Amino acid sequence: LYIKPSLTTPVLTGFKFQFYGQSRKEAKKGNTSVALTMASANSSEEVDDSSGIIVFDDIRGYSMGHNISDISIILGHRFKEDTLTYVSINKSMNTVNINIKSNTPLDGEKITMTNNVTGLNIGVVRYWEKYFLNLEGSVQENQWSKNSEKTTYANLNFNLGWTWN
Repeated sequence: LYIKPSLTTPVLTGFKFQFYGQSRKEAKKGNTSVALTMASANSSEEVDDSSGIIVFDDIRGYSMGHNISDISIILGHRFKEDTLTYVSINKSMNTVNINIKSNTPLDGEKITMTNNVTGLNIGVVRYWEKYFLNLEGSVQENQWSKNSEKTTYANLNFNLGWTWN
């Protein structure tokens, strides 16, 4: 089980299930593993004035809901006993619903936007006893329902961490 906090989206909670290969503690050089992750999140916000994300004189407020579903499959291989190299494919689906409160004909207007993100991630994790270092590069394709153009971008992540088991 895991929790993935974010500053800009709801907190994802999910699980990772490794269905092929040995566990991290038992894996040796040459081990190959395959895992599946699934996570979801939702949040809601009610704003009774125009001090939130929508700021117009005629808008009295809004309610907003955000739902996320995320799934990925991860293929890992240990070329060295203490180093895991992996590649993963992920899919994230976002739905944002906004209901507007206004003094104009916009009152009660409902806006729904969806977003689909598909990604390819390649990384390496180096373990030292309870500590680890993770370097990951990813390419993501992002498509919003209200925009006909897809956006492609790349990320480079560097993580230091520890395991408690």
